[in-house]
Amino acid sequence: VSTQSTGSSGINAEYGGVSSGVYALLALIWLIICGIHWRDILQIQLWIGGMIALTMIEMSVFCSKYQSVNNGKVVPDSMVIFAELLQTFKHALSRVLILIICMGYGIVKPRLGSTKHLVFALGLAYCLFVSIDGIYTQLYSQKNPLTSRQRLYAHIPRAVINAILIWW
Repeated sequence: VSTQSTGSSGINAEYGGVSSGVYALLALIWLIICGIHWRDILQIQLWIGGMIALTMIEMSVFCSKYQSVNNGKVVPDSMVIFAELLQTFKHALSRVLILIICMGYGIVKPRLGSTKHLVFALGLAYCLFVSIDGIYTQLYSQKNPLTSRQRLYAHIPRAVINAILIWW
């Protein structure tokens, strides 16, 4: 991807650096609290800690991407794809976590039962459709812009999955 260094990417790099530091601090605080109360930790709290760690990694990747742009370097396609896949996975995992918390997993119910497979399939479908859309938007839409009708058709599966997640 040939990206030009713009004024807003400097702001993005600073934001990514500050966000990485904040998430590192949150992860440290979360680790200390979990260490103090290790006997009372629920399974869902471990997943929340994993989300904090995943977000910290995501912010670090985006920070390095913006830093490359600010230094006038060409951002490799592999870095863009990795950043998009990481962001998509984090968003899908957060939606699935919200869904299973609302179902009472880890708090009221010790197991999800047969709905576990449906929740997993929905999260996987969300991850697939959003990653395809995100990678295409980041890499190929600059060379071959989509028409408004193509953009609408690309967003329909994503909107349907989001609606199912919200409605459930």
